[in-house]
Amino acid sequence: ALPIFLLFLSYVIIRSAEQCGRQAGGALCPRVQRGPAPGPGRPTNLISRETFDWMLLHGNDRACPARGFYTYDAFIAAASSFLTFATTGDQATRKREIAAFLAQTAHETTGGGGWAAPDGPYAWGYCYNKELNVE
Repeated sequence: ALPIFLLFLSYVIIRSAEQCGRQAGGALCPRVQRGPAPGPGRPTNLISRETFDWMLLHGNDRACPARGFYTYDAFIAAASSFLTFATTGDQATRKREIAAFLAQTAHETTGGGGWAAPDGPYAWGYCYNKELNVE
């Protein structure tokens, strides 16, 4: 599966000046590396698989079209390729950055508000990996 960041950031990269990425012969984009992030700021030191699964509470529910798409391993791989993601400040600050990212992207990938979903509609973030009702 595509890493979660590449999914969400592909829009930005595609809309860039095409100086990096697939459209530029595979040139790395600024502040992106291949391989794991160095040192103690590695995402695996900041969020456990259990916490990730709890934050994406219904991400693997049978009712979710993107079930199995957003995985902990894909998140860690993608997060590790961005040198500045969750690497500055103390540990609490780095954890807040991860939590804020997951909250924002969960909001953008849920079925939306206004429906009587168990645990509330935003607990169903990461149920979709394609835009619905695009007009």
